[in-house]
Amino acid sequence: MGDLMLTYIIPETPLVVIAIIFIVLAGWITRKGLEVLARFAFVAVAIVSAMIVATFILLIPQMDATNFLPILDIPPKDFIQGVHIAVAIPICEVMAFMMIIPYVNSAKQVKKSFLLGCTAGVITLLVDAIRNIAVLGPLYAISISPSIDAVRLIDIANILTRLEVLVITALVLMLFFKTSVLFYSVVLGIAQTFRLPSYAPMVFPVGALVIINSLLGESNVEQFYVAANMWPFYATIYEFVIPAVSLIIAMIRGLTNKTGGISE
Repeated sequence: MGDLMLTYIIPETPLVVIAIIFIVLAGWITRKGLEVLARFAFVAVAIVSAMIVATFILLIPQMDATNFLPILDIPPKDFIQGVHIAVAIPICEVMAFMMIIPYVNSAKQVKKSFLLGCTAGVITLLVDAIRNIAVLGPLYAISISPSIDAVRLIDIANILTRLEVLVITALVLMLFFKTSVLFYSVVLGIAQTFRLPSYAPMVFPVGALVIINSLLGESNVEQFYVAANMWPFYATIYEFVIPAVSLIIAMIRGLTNKTGGISE
């Protein structure tokens, strides 16, 4: 997030300032509760969806169907690794919503809403990838920010240009929402583990730790390497194994009810 802002928007701003502002806002929306977070998500999803549709339409003249050829011209090992990365990082991170689902007002609509949201998210990622590959071709594989590079090519009569700011805005909104959900899940999990009456006291210390970690973290190159070669295997434990074991234990203990929720 900080590197994105420094590279494309405010290059002269210290990283610590961006991190503090970002985490303070995420902490504020976390303290306000799920209702505020849900309202922000509705607005953010509408803006991002409109951006993707608009940029896809504007880039149709520059798309080349031959950029998709040859199909499956990679070793099976690389294909499986790519699918594993795509599943572990953007898709299965929805497991964080498991901390939120027990607190929704209508438990009967949880399953339908959750599956609908996951389907919409996968379709959005697919449309975004199709747009970028059709426009960039081989450059897609080496681009650090393919969405930004693709949308940057939009030029209508030398008037409608530099629309990559739309992509950056969408990325900031989605990263903020993702951070807020993970923030809420972490502080709520800590509060439940230590049987605290409220998660609010944990917002400040957790936020401080996040800021410190962001300033001491690896470079972009190291993060990309970890994301491609290490994190998917590490994340499998938390995104597949632990949820599956928890579900099996809940079923054995009879904690699940007919509506799919958790009985009190």
